[in-house]
Amino acid sequence: MEAMARLAGVKIDPQRLDFELARRGLRARDLSARSGVGEATLSKLRHGYAVTPATFHRLVRALTEIPPLDGADLLLAQPGQKKTAGASTPPTVHATEGSTSATSRNLSLTSRPASKSTTGAI
Repeated sequence: MEAMARLAGVKIDPQRLDFELARRGLRARDLSARSGVGEATLSKLRHGYAVTPATFHRLVRALTEIPPLDGADLLLAQPGQKKTAGASTPPTVHATEGSTSATSRNLSLTSRPASKSTTGAI
């Protein structure tokens, strides 16, 4: 019977829910209080259980009433994306040759590949 209840209703992506909570600076407890959905139901939802359409609508309404924090998207990983080592290199700031003083230097922002370490075993 429990497996059947798990398949019925609306299934929400748990990673996306966590992402949306983080974008708004909310905890599951906060969403529970604002939506009227019990914390136990939110916990089940975050572990793959489906919810009724009415519960889904209450959650969506509560989330849309709270705007995301400014700049939160800059710091949070998108749901479903895994960070791979060396995928991107931070930009490097360097001075243009021939500059005469620190205040008159022309700085450019470029992206350089990470240098590979050639250390040997000791």
